[in-house]
Amino acid sequence: MSNEAVKALLSNTAEPAAMTRGGILADNFRRLLASRHVDEQRWDELLDKFVRQELQLVEHSDQSTYDALANNLTKELTAPAMSWDTYLNGLRFLGLTGASITVTGFVNGVAIQPVVSDFTWTGPQRPAEAPKDSAS
Repeated sequence: MSNEAVKALLSNTAEPAAMTRGGILADNFRRLLASRHVDEQRWDELLDKFVRQELQLVEHSDQSTYDALANNLTKELTAPAMSWDTYLNGLRFLGLTGASITVTGFVNGVAIQPVVSDFTWTGPQRPAEAPKDSAS
């Protein structure tokens, strides 16, 4: 299932920012790949598991449906930028069942109160909505 885009992605996880200029979600996903030591074999295993879980939600599926899901996910996860939905799929692809995102803003070099967003999910479904802020 591996292709040149996956090989390029996995060979550059040590320097994700160089790969994804302008794509913070894609950059973070690449850092997670590196931290979980995902190589091509592990990528294929994760992809197979993810697609099979997705197919459980589809009434009529066959090899062409499997191939389409696998190819589309690979294309989305190896792109230089990704949407929030693709990022969530990437987290699920890695087997994560939750995450926490902290954003600290700065005004004239002074940090403002961080905003933390925690979210979790179970099973093959992704969270139904964006995470809730823990600070108001």
